[in-house]
Amino acid sequence: MALFLKYFSGLPGNSCYRVSYPTRTMCVLQGTSVDISCTYSHPPDATLKYTYWFKWRADQDPRDLQADSEYKGRAEYPVEETGRSTLRITDLRHTDSAEYRFTFKTSYYEWKGILHGTTLTVTGLRVEVTPVAMVTEGQRVTLTCITSCPLADKPSYIWYQNNGPVTGSENPENQLVLDPVGPQHAGSYSCSVRNYAHLRSPEETLTVQCTMNNSSSLTTVAVGTVAVLLTMVIFLLIPPSLHVSCDHAFHQLNLCVLFILNEMCLFFTVLQGNDDWTVTCTSSNVCSVRGSTVDISCTFKYPEKQHDLSTTVLETLWFTKEDRNQKPVDLLSDADYTGRVESSCGEISCFWSSCNRKCTLSIRDLRQSDSAVYNFRFKTNQPGGEHTANPGVALTVTGTL
Repeated sequence: MALFLKYFSGLPGNSCYRVSYPTRTMCVLQGTSVDISCTYSHPPDATLKYTYWFKWRADQDPRDLQADSEYKGRAEYPVEETGRSTLRITDLRHTDSAEYRFTFKTSYYEWKGILHGTTLTVTGLRVEVTPVAMVTEGQRVTLTCITSCPLADKPSYIWYQNNGPVTGSENPENQLVLDPVGPQHAGSYSCSVRNYAHLRSPEETLTVQCTMNNSSSLTTVAVGTVAVLLTMVIFLLIPPSLHVSCDHAFHQLNLCVLFILNEMCLFFTVLQGNDDWTVTCTSSNVCSVRGSTVDISCTFKYPEKQHDLSTTVLETLWFTKEDRNQKPVDLLSDADYTGRVESSCGEISCFWSSCNRKCTLSIRDLRQSDSAVYNFRFKTNQPGGEHTANPGVALTVTGTL
């Protein structure tokens, strides 16, 4: 519980003006409602003139939310009694993510809401498939219902395959594990939170490729072994000037045999699959002082090649919220951070079949409203090659008044 006190010895009654916010941070699902409350007190001989809630903005004066066009028809004060007030916001949007404060005025003094209130983060749902959205039969696949911050009250999650509920999928865990995955698991997946089935995540498609039977696998391995032996013999016997070209490919189970017989050439190579996709951040919690600068770093890892396609990183971004289409809002284009953020990434380092790269977010002139969960996301040209740090980095900005 957060308790904030302020004393004014020069006021009549020589008593205490106080505002207390029971909850400092809240994470709520987009499209639902939230109640933010506080208690307050003033000298008994002071007459209360008015009370209201406002969205705190560093560069703007407080404005009653009920008179704010952004919140028209969505903000109300259902509990208004002596010493207690509640703000209710309905049909929550991503743009509602902000810090909310309470203010009141008496016949002696106006409380301007200068102390920190309750920070609200509005999040949507999305599905992430690990290792990737295209897998081979028999693998272990984990689907995760992701939010940009931990939802309150530990809700139960429900999974849907091809718009129908997955039997027995409702549980407090936000993951659906398919082990081993089979052709029956292929399809489109989405998730929702219990009691909010109408607020499902966008669908994510899972593709399952079938494997060969045991006899076919043994045949493929045998062909590969023979190819290696023949290649060694042929290259010892044929003239060095012979033009060598291999333009036919036969591959299965990560075994690739390249051969062409009309020019007496056999060439053999083995490709090893790598589905290692990770995002690792240096710390899950960071605390910095208001007005200072903070650096947040994450390193992401991905396979250099997959499904015979070289991996190319198309985009990297940092975000704290999503837009109406549940797409991450790049901090570099977020008006709340204009001129205060920079994002930089180091060189790509590849070893064997895996590559990694470190990216750093710098935020200058830290404000109290910068307290949030910062997520890093990168996108590649691979099917399902979009990955986000989970969990992100929770930044808390502190300071004295």
